[in-house]
Amino acid sequence: MTILSTNKSQVLTLGANASSSSTAIQSLNIQIMSQVGCHIAIGDSPTATTSTAYIPAGVVTPRIAIGMGQRVNVLNATATANAKVSIFY
Repeated sequence: MTILSTNKSQVLTLGANASSSSTAIQSLNIQIMSQVGCHIAIGDSPTATTSTAYIPAGVVTPRIAIGMGQRVNVLNATATANAKVSIFY
């Protein structure tokens, strides 16, 4: 699978069982890759929970359509500290 761009990305560092939000993303498509299993939510003020979409560790998602300026919130679903989640756009 081809990643959209490596020129524009954000990396979130998550604590164990913690969440973090990206800054506003100026794109209509994103892809996400995580070192650990995580849950994601996308929106103007998103909150990821154990009920939102799940991404397994090491998987690059297909392109996800988002609204211009929206954010991604990621919840680390593991006890692994300092896990990194990359958002490509």
